[in-house]
Amino acid sequence: GVSVARNNGIEHARGPWIALLDADDIWQADKLERQWAALNATADASFSFCDFAQFDENGIRNRSVLREVHRQFATVRRTPVGNGAFVLDGATLRTALLVQNVIQPSALLIRKQALIDLKGFDKSLLACQDYDFVLRLTRDHVGMYIDQPLVRYRRHAKATTSNIPKSREGLAGVALRAAAYPTEYPPEAAKYFTDRLPGLFLKCGFAHLRYGSPERSREWLKRSLCIKRSAVAVGMYALTYVVETRIGRSVREMLLSVISQCGGRRE
Repeated sequence: GVSVARNNGIEHARGPWIALLDADDIWQADKLERQWAALNATADASFSFCDFAQFDENGIRNRSVLREVHRQFATVRRTPVGNGAFVLDGATLRTALLVQNVIQPSALLIRKQALIDLKGFDKSLLACQDYDFVLRLTRDHVGMYIDQPLVRYRRHAKATTSNIPKSREGLAGVALRAAAYPTEYPPEAAKYFTDRLPGLFLKCGFAHLRYGSPERSREWLKRSLCIKRSAVAVGMYALTYVVETRIGRSVREMLLSVISQCGGRRE
């Protein structure tokens, strides 16, 4: 898996800095140069990252993901150091990260010692390992940001992020881990994720119901209902038993249509 591969590379690397690059992503020619210059502008920073673009077989989808998609990043306070580089305020960065992961792995340049101290990426997580890692990273480490899309992130059907049930389960796994090991994460993370566990489990249940696994859906919905009873979870749980019938399929399609009209893929 990706965490084992990354950790293996980190362990064998001989230099004091690590730059990640996933196989299907592309760096701009001056990415490392820009990040290295920014890191030399302050002795306190342990990592640097940049904006990124998204593309697929049809071309560019988003030229600046942190402006066009991850708009929560605009709330992060920053201090300019020149040439489009900024020192980021840790508190507001951590708050933004709780809402959504704004740090793409291929955009990172990070001290190897920080990676070692954090024990790298968690290989027990099915997905969202990078999100789990940056949450732990930003607990105690200062970061720099380059306000340019110096990475192109490829979207395709085989990517983990395109597997909605797996992504949902990965996020639930991160939440469970943060709740279980609060001292490894930012102070506010444990309560934030604990409060959202019923909703995260519900999203896992919906994702499996949507993509044809009613048994797996039922498992996650049961976990949601054990924490908090809601009409949506109860109704969806009942639907898992009849989804293969004609009436069940009709109800499922109607539900998917409503969800689509209310926000597309925001299960």
